[in-house]
Amino acid sequence: MNEVRLTNSGVQERTIFVRSSGESLVFVVDNENEDCDTYLVYSTSQLGTQYYVASYKPYATRFSSLLCISSIYPNTSINITTPAGETVQIILKRYESYLFDRNEGEDLSGTFVQSNKPIAVISGVITYVPDEKVCCLDGLIEQLPPVHSWGYTFTLTPFLSLNYGYVYRVFTTIHSATLIMSDGNITHIADESFYEEDVTGDTVVSFTSDQPVMAVQYMKGSHANMPDRGDPSMLIVAPNTAFTADVTFPVIEYTGGHTYYINVILECDYVMDDGVLLDGTHFTSSDSLSSSDNSMCCLRSNVSIGHHTVSHTNPTARFSVIVYAIGGESSYAYAANAYGAAEYLPTQPETESTTDVTAVTAPITNNYTCAGSNSSLAANEQTSINLEDIENFNVTSENVVEVVQVLAESTDRPDCIFTDTDIMLVGNALEKIANVGDGSQEVTQSVVKTVNNILRTANSNVPPTRQIRNNSTTRIILAVERQVAQALQQTDQVNVVESNIAVEGVRFNSSTYNFTGIGFGILTPVMTSFTNDSTRTYYEESSITQDGPTGYIFLSKDTVEELLTKYSDLTFVFVAYRNDFLFPSKKASKLDLSVEGFILSANVESDGKTVNLNDPADPVVIENKKDSESPTSFSRDSCHFPESSCVSWDFDLNGTGGAGDWSSEGCTYLGVNKDGRRVCHCNHLANFAMLVYHGENTINSRALNILSKVGCGLSVAALTITVTIFTLFRRLRTRPRNILIQLCVSLIALYLIFVVAIDHTCPRHACTVVAVLLHYFLLTTMAWMAVEARYLYIKLVRWYDPESDGFVIKSAVAAWGIPAAITAISLASFKSYQNEHYCFPKVGLVTHLGILLPIALVLIHNVICFVLVLRSIFRPRPGVGGRVRSESEKNEKKILTKRFQNTIAISCLLGLTWVFGFLAIDDAVIVFQWLFCIFNAFQGVFIFIIFCLKQKDVREVVTASFRSRCGRSTTTSGSRKDKSDTFHGSPSDATCDTPISSRKTTNMSVVEDTSGMDNKGIELDVQN
Repeated sequence: MNEVRLTNSGVQERTIFVRSSGESLVFVVDNENEDCDTYLVYSTSQLGTQYYVASYKPYATRFSSLLCISSIYPNTSINITTPAGETVQIILKRYESYLFDRNEGEDLSGTFVQSNKPIAVISGVITYVPDEKVCCLDGLIEQLPPVHSWGYTFTLTPFLSLNYGYVYRVFTTIHSATLIMSDGNITHIADESFYEEDVTGDTVVSFTSDQPVMAVQYMKGSHANMPDRGDPSMLIVAPNTAFTADVTFPVIEYTGGHTYYINVILECDYVMDDGVLLDGTHFTSSDSLSSSDNSMCCLRSNVSIGHHTVSHTNPTARFSVIVYAIGGESSYAYAANAYGAAEYLPTQPETESTTDVTAVTAPITNNYTCAGSNSSLAANEQTSINLEDIENFNVTSENVVEVVQVLAESTDRPDCIFTDTDIMLVGNALEKIANVGDGSQEVTQSVVKTVNNILRTANSNVPPTRQIRNNSTTRIILAVERQVAQALQQTDQVNVVESNIAVEGVRFNSSTYNFTGIGFGILTPVMTSFTNDSTRTYYEESSITQDGPTGYIFLSKDTVEELLTKYSDLTFVFVAYRNDFLFPSKKASKLDLSVEGFILSANVESDGKTVNLNDPADPVVIENKKDSESPTSFSRDSCHFPESSCVSWDFDLNGTGGAGDWSSEGCTYLGVNKDGRRVCHCNHLANFAMLVYHGENTINSRALNILSKVGCGLSVAALTITVTIFTLFRRLRTRPRNILIQLCVSLIALYLIFVVAIDHTCPRHACTVVAVLLHYFLLTTMAWMAVEARYLYIKLVRWYDPESDGFVIKSAVAAWGIPAAITAISLASFKSYQNEHYCFPKVGLVTHLGILLPIALVLIHNVICFVLVLRSIFRPRPGVGGRVRSESEKNEKKILTKRFQNTIAISCLLGLTWVFGFLAIDDAVIVFQWLFCIFNAFQGVFIFIIFCLKQKDVREVVTASFRSRCGRSTTTSGSRKDKSDTFHGSPSDATCDTPISSRKTTNMSVVEDTSGMDNKGIELDVQN
């Protein structure tokens, strides 16, 4: 290895670059001349731009304290400042390394290293620990973590078989730190310095800091105490936040008769359940140590050479593993999961034969695979790249160009299908890049290219995932707009066109604006990729007519001049998307809608802030040509959008600051003009699109529509007949039937409003009124069902006539008044009634407390009444003087019993029906839609059958009425003889004219003998 050794101080072209086709761990091993140490190499995703050096005082002046700094980017500027105040400035090319040493015996601990791009820093020294009085000296070497990865809580543990303790140091940044030890002691550390402590014996040290710190642990030399074993070693202690659920590590064999050990550090609670596993089997430790507060524990044991994995039976357990070897004259130690797992270096090496040296490594992890049908890979092959390392970079103004170029190159994989995780990582990275504020052409072009690479996924044969993670699509959309706006701070016009996205930016002020408007258009046909000739910027409306663009967006002269009166300088950012991959809409998916044409975006900024366009002088005009494959007619009655609906992307839908969704708020569809473009007018600026219905679930939708129309139509007709019968015939208007009339009226109102208006979300105010009315009549319906149950409870359990104390009047006040009060209170949450999906309250407090809770209470009340009435019915009730009740009482009870059973059935069924309806509305679950239609659409028909057709007295009254009218008609039109004949005719004719009252024999209800009935119906009171 002499050909790659760093032999002299200064810049050298020696850096080892490692690339792996799978997840890997890379170690550097120093095993020469009885000097040994090892360290886990950090991935480049974990590198940073700020470091503080952890080292130790060299033994004598002939030994050096060394720093090795390696660059992974070109033109990396580095500043080194030692504790003595010495400053060194260097510039490194990609894969160059710089060796910084001091032969004066100076301890470089606390040296500050800062760069403009991520670098790797390795610290080394040959020394004794804790001092030269202890034999023997050894080489200490570690790769240092950047400041941004430092932690707050640490646990340090002693080494097995070395009972003379260890030394540790805690390093601070420019901020001083306070350490709270597990034993309650408090230690203060000044800024840019370190705290050192010599720990004796087998002591576990645990502490928490109020500032980020770095902890370093040193193994003492062999003569610190007996037995005479081991040399010094250094390891970077992983913060507790870096603990993981499993750790895989190698135990590296060293020459010289070493013994190998591991320390497993974890919370003591996870030690008690004895769940630690080594290579899948129970881990048998030599001993168990704990911190002074018994919060953190350490299990120590010997381990064999080779690869091992430590895990835990409890999936929530997290731990760290320290691996170390102790020999007669050498030792090593490292933390197996220090600061997380290794990641992938995003920058490709210039040549595969690079022989540059020292410690920069990069295992690749499989973040997404390219195995789509149009992939050039074999079916069983995968190619992988990692976006996480790019997203985790500390992006600065100095490295933003390189980072965004790497991002664009890494995502430029036509054969790849991006997962939701990839989209999330790209969104986070683009947000960081845009936040830097670099408006250069290189950055802007790379940002747009990256987004184009993402949009290309939508053109693949493999459908992209529609999941939304951490609002990643929102981050991408906003990052593009912000980047173009920043570019306009350096130039007056920006134009970047890729195959799936085109952006145009224009900047002017009141003195430079002399046009008749501002607009942006796409000339390319809908199904064709964008080219450099695809876009146009329009300053005159007449130019649009000449070009005949496929789609465009335009702001009138009056609108622009109105903005210029408020803002001195304006930047207009226009974006066109070929597909809706970045706009995953729950609403469109649920309603079988899709975007037709391009998505056109317009945004205005002034002094870096977005300008809200409220009530412009003229509407914003958006036009898109109709796709040749779009439907020419529209047949879905329950859709929330017309055949073509103008919508804009509202980022606040699906949660504030959430993933967003399409909204028709503020936009109006005007139809198709003579040029074949659909015309929209909107009163704001946003991402605009045209939604059309393509009928993916045509059979299901039509079946539901037909079922609901037929059922609700029949129910309304049946309920209307029921109300008419009980209203016209005075003999049928008893108290119980007055309750039924009120219930039917409430149901009729509910059915009519629901069927006619629930789908008509526009205009919005009318939809809100419909939602309020539906809420009210739903509650009144349930209230009248409760009144029915209460009436029968009083009649049969309390055994007195409820009519004597004005029950019906009081019930009417309650059944109509309480729902009104609940609805009025719910109106305090007015936005709950503004539902874009349906004219029905949104899921939330109103639906839970104002709808579902009252329904549940009514059902509970009805069930209780039902149980109590059953108990009363089936319990013998003696009459006066021990006599049983009269036969008429028994008949009445039988009648009321059957009526109560049907009432409870209807009450329960009605309540469940509206639960199904609510679920169908909110979740669009097909099964709930069908349940709702089946159980609710024909409910009015069921009431008519039970309370009219199956009631003997109702049948008799209606039949007699028709026969009576029939007889009078015959008398009027015929001779006197005819009338006499009819009057004295057959018994059937006589029955036709016989008054119903003449057949009443008592003041009790005339009822059908139900002794032989087989649950055929219910008889109601018909009083004299």
